[in-house]
Amino acid sequence: MTNLIATVGKSSILWHYRQQITAAHGAQMTKTIHCRDLGFDCDGVLQAENQEELLTMAAEHAKDAHGIEEVPDEMFEKLKSVIREE
Repeated sequence: MTNLIATVGKSSILWHYRQQITAAHGAQMTKTIHCRDLGFDCDGVLQAENQEELLTMAAEHAKDAHGIEEVPDEMFEKLKSVIREE
């Protein structure tokens, strides 16, 4: 189940994606990106089951919240470097 919460703040949009992941042995860790870790003044938190899905969400968030139409390769590398397991 995927939950998406969008909240409009004073100057930023908070996007919080949360994946509920369960396996035979219980809940698994999710991959997470905090937008602030990339240097943006943004409370965005993105969570997904795998890196590919997370990077897709990050590209969508960059476009919707920050007006970045196309994410350059350097930013994708930076995105990969700030992924957390939570």
